[in-house]
Amino acid sequence: MRTLWIAALSLTLAYPAFAQGSQPSKAAPSQTAKPPAPRITTDPARQLQADLEKMRLILRQMQTNLAFAQVGDTPMKHQFELEIDMWTVLINHMESELRQAQSSTSPPQQ
Repeated sequence: MRTLWIAALSLTLAYPAFAQGSQPSKAAPSQTAKPPAPRITTDPARQLQADLEKMRLILRQMQTNLAFAQVGDTPMKHQFELEIDMWTVLINHMESELRQAQSSTSPPQQ
């Protein structure tokens, strides 16, 4: 699990460097949608769920932006596709871990 977090952090830090090197598309819409304000909570499961919701929102924004990338298969476009795939795998894994943790801590139903 720690390795996944390190990989996620590495890609998060590397993403702006890739984005700066690309030429902005003339047809790309401005992304003004912002993630919801963070909720203050003491429940780690709820906080993780809120983080996952934010990650899904950002992933959808990445997918939308990719749709406006240059036509054709460029190395930069392929890199963004790979990053979207990696984030999808990571988010799905985190959601699975959360479901397992919640089911193991929930009281047995009668």
